[in-house]
Amino acid sequence: MAKVKSTAVARPSITIDLDPHLADYCRFLFDYTDEGAIILKRNHDFGKHIPSFVRISEIPVRRPFLANPVTFILPITKNNHYALRHNFFHVTKWGEEQIHDYIETKFKQEVRNIFEEGYLMRYNQKEIVEAIIKGFNIQNNALSYEAVKKIDYRQREKKKVKCFLRLQTADL
Repeated sequence: MAKVKSTAVARPSITIDLDPHLADYCRFLFDYTDEGAIILKRNHDFGKHIPSFVRISEIPVRRPFLANPVTFILPITKNNHYALRHNFFHVTKWGEEQIHDYIETKFKQEVRNIFEEGYLMRYNQKEIVEAIIKGFNIQNNALSYEAVKKIDYRQREKKKVKCFLRLQTADL
């Protein structure tokens, strides 16, 4: 999406450890600040799902060092505004893992859909992979060319197995 000018008002946010290519994917889906914080919106599935893992605390919770910290600015609604503005909040390690898995699943699903559409339009694999990396604005080395190809390869292998099973069970 677009970069948004930061405001001086502190907004409720959480910081989690997230693979760089998934952070780039989230920045593709949502607006983000000059500092790279992703602004979640409730009109998107991520904007509804990610805040569901936020836990409230009356005291600050110490976080371990994060290798790839990504900050998500939480959406404020009429039901959560008081809790988000007057408490400390965090995401448990398990919640962080679930958020990571959810974003990764959605990313892979979208990549598979793009491959399917690309093949229908008669693009070759190289063109599709380059379009995915460019389109999602995935930075160099965040997700390799080979890793994107592997997503396509696994999907095609699953289709071959399904085809075999259908042929095997077909009435001859």
